[in-house]
Amino acid sequence: MKQQTKAPSHGSDLGAHKALPQPYQRLFSDGRPDSFGTVFWKNILADLKARPTAEVVDTLTRMSLDRSYVSYSRHKDQDVRSETPARALHALAQLGPDALPAVTRVLPLLWTFDDTVTDAVVEFYRSQGPTILPFIDEWLNSSWNEDNNPVAFLTEVLGVMPADHPECRGEVTALLRRAVENSGNGQETVAWCIFCLLELEDRDAIDTILAAFQANRVDTEIITLQDVLDEFNIEIIPDSEPGLIQVMPSVPRRERNASQSEIEVVGIEEQSEKKPLTIPYVRAEHVGRNHPCPCGSGKKYKKCCGLLA
Repeated sequence: MKQQTKAPSHGSDLGAHKALPQPYQRLFSDGRPDSFGTVFWKNILADLKARPTAEVVDTLTRMSLDRSYVSYSRHKDQDVRSETPARALHALAQLGPDALPAVTRVLPLLWTFDDTVTDAVVEFYRSQGPTILPFIDEWLNSSWNEDNNPVAFLTEVLGVMPADHPECRGEVTALLRRAVENSGNGQETVAWCIFCLLELEDRDAIDTILAAFQANRVDTEIITLQDVLDEFNIEIIPDSEPGLIQVMPSVPRRERNASQSEIEVVGIEEQSEKKPLTIPYVRAEHVGRNHPCPCGSGKKYKKCCGLLA
């Protein structure tokens, strides 16, 4: 009689992480979703800080990079043990600047497009404060794979940095302007940096931004020239040559709550004496990558239908 072969189960790879020593074992947990409240994080942070810092950072980093934890989600739907890498990243964030050695090692996680993990990486990078700016400056001016560009997540960190640390606002905006001016950067990188400059309302970057559009160096599926004109309330003057406009970069910004009918058109005599830039006129209907996805999922477009665009 032919012996039947038992089908392999997912259980074979589910026990390996139980070998983690304490206190790291508690980040793995027994799968109970109520295990990770405020008291849990307070206690485990105290235990982690009692151990050698280098050991803690290395162990938590290895846990965050261990993609085998996804076995738990395959084994059972909504098994919270599969979120162990995100919890390890959260623990790193609690360590503050002591966890700086991990910032480069976890960078590849931004290519996973796993919402839980990428959000945890952004949280971790944000926890590092201005100490991470030199790293982001280097990364933004590196050769990225334009098909899976993590720069959107990096600019997300930069967008909140001045709110957390007002003293570094000038450093952040200067960093973004350098990335926009870098001719070696691709259109997607330039677009996300411009997107962040608009969020930070950096009017000093207008000339840099307009020059990037003039050189056709911006991915207009992420942000268009019209977005910039609308955000900074810049007047445009139709040019005699079809398809071109003249932009007066230094028209004062209008109040956001003023309606169009309440605003008087600024006369040319009141505008800047600077010579206008002549640049292609771009007007395109699009959904911003950081906007809510129009499919109604509640996620950002970049993490939903934008992945398929």
